[in-house]
Amino acid sequence: MKMEISCTRAEADHKQLLNCKTVIDGMTNDFDKITKLLSISGNEVRLKILFLLNMEKELCPCDLSDILGMSVPAV
Repeated sequence: MKMEISCTRAEADHKQLLNCKTVIDGMTNDFDKITKLLSISGNEVRLKILFLLNMEKELCPCDLSDILGMSVPAV
């Protein structure tokens, strides 16, 4: 399939554009995984929990509850 260039520049680098398209197309599964991971952290509390777990490697829900000022079930 021939790629249509929609750019109005006179000197579009067709090889560069094709290379970028090939790379992006080959990474579809990677982008799907990253999107799912980012959607998990899309909430401020979840992002704080992930940050704390990354920083400390291990915290129990009670620890997270005390740090974040939340109930254990909310954590």
